[in-house]
Amino acid sequence: MSFRHGGLLYYVMFSEGKICVGHDDVYQFYDTVEEFAEKANIDGRLLKDIWDEVENPSYMFD
Repeated sequence: MSFRHGGLLYYVMFSEGKICVGHDDVYQFYDTVEEFAEKANIDGRLLKDIWDEVENPSYMFD
C-alpha cells in the first residue's frame, strides 16, 4: 500500500520475506506483523499513532 505523510510518499510492502515501510531510499524492515504493528514509525512517531494524519492511503497496482 502507499500513503502520504508530511509531503512524502511512503510504501508498506513485503520484501525478502519481511514487512517493509519507507520512502525513497529509507526503509525499515520487520520480521512479523506484530513487530511491524508495534515498531513501524515515521521520524520516531509510531505509524499506528499517526495513522489519522496520513493522506491518500491506497493499494499499489502495477
